[in-house]
Amino acid sequence: MIKLINNYYIDADTYQYFLKEKVTRIKKEDNTTYDSFNTIGSFGNIPSAIKRCLDDMLRKGIVSNDIESLAKYQSDLEEIRDKLNAMLNPLDIEELSKVITK
Repeated sequence: MIKLINNYYIDADTYQYFLKEKVTRIKKEDNTTYDSFNTIGSFGNIPSAIKRCLDDMLRKGIVSNDIESLAKYQSDLEEIRDKLNAMLNPLDIEELSKVITK
């Protein structure tokens, strides 16, 4: 599994890639916490999984009222996109970078 950004990870099997989010859960029996992964979606390629990660992060920002204006949305979009591109560009994956910026 590859850590992408924040609590987002990319995993894979023989046929597809999975975008997962690491979450903390509480056991009902003793109220202890443990880490688990929610699968956000499955994808045929990594660029699609990364684009979904970007969309998911922005949507959660709107739901939690962290993003309350289009200006804030644009600012957060650029910040997240820049972080993802900074990780990917040293790998020289030009096509992947293009998909993220669309």
